[in-house]
Amino acid sequence: MTTTTITTQGLVLRTVPYKQNGRVITLFTEKLGTIGCMVYGITPKNTRLNTQTSPLALASYTLTQKKGSLFTLKEVCDPLIIPELRYRLPLLKTAATFGEAISRSQAEFNPAPLLFQLTKAYFTYLAKAKNPLTLAQSYKLKTMKHDGLCNFQLRCCKCRKNQMSHYYEGDSYCDPCHRRMFTTDSIQFSQEEWHQLYLLTYSRSLAQIDQFEMTPTLEEKIDLIYNQAYQLTH
Repeated sequence: MTTTTITTQGLVLRTVPYKQNGRVITLFTEKLGTIGCMVYGITPKNTRLNTQTSPLALASYTLTQKKGSLFTLKEVCDPLIIPELRYRLPLLKTAATFGEAISRSQAEFNPAPLLFQLTKAYFTYLAKAKNPLTLAQSYKLKTMKHDGLCNFQLRCCKCRKNQMSHYYEGDSYCDPCHRRMFTTDSIQFSQEEWHQLYLLTYSRSLAQIDQFEMTPTLEEKIDLIYNQAYQLTH
């Protein structure tokens, strides 16, 4: 039976114990998307393999697969080590948010190399983050953008003239257009909040994003947009 071997960078999303010395890991990979993978040789003495196949581990994984079976882990190289995750709880929570967002948004065997590179960039930046909560919310917004689930504009998507103040089902509206077109509630933003939202979504500079301190009100509105977007697609 033919065996296929592939090496790809990946992020461990979750693990499930398997028999005595094994586990099944879910990997978000650069080349294959989200996949399942068997890992053997998990013992108390093999701390390196245990760490490299635990949730939020990011490394280069060499995998083998026989036709019709799960991938099997062959080798792990070049792990990304972020010691700060061990003692800075806000950073660990932010990293967990990245993993949860991937699990929620990405289907199996659906390669998303640009999203993987974005995820790696956010992970790499975590060690020097001043406002990890801001990074977490920005990552959610960029995931939505990648999946085509948001259209944040500085001007109303209908009249193209007025500044937006309402967000409704994926589009941005000014107050007059929203009142004229819809009778249901929308998510309302101040101009300052909307400009911050726009920057968190479209800025390519993590240092610029990290300058903002997330307010509880804006955090709640971003969570509402994010949850609505993925409820509509699942």
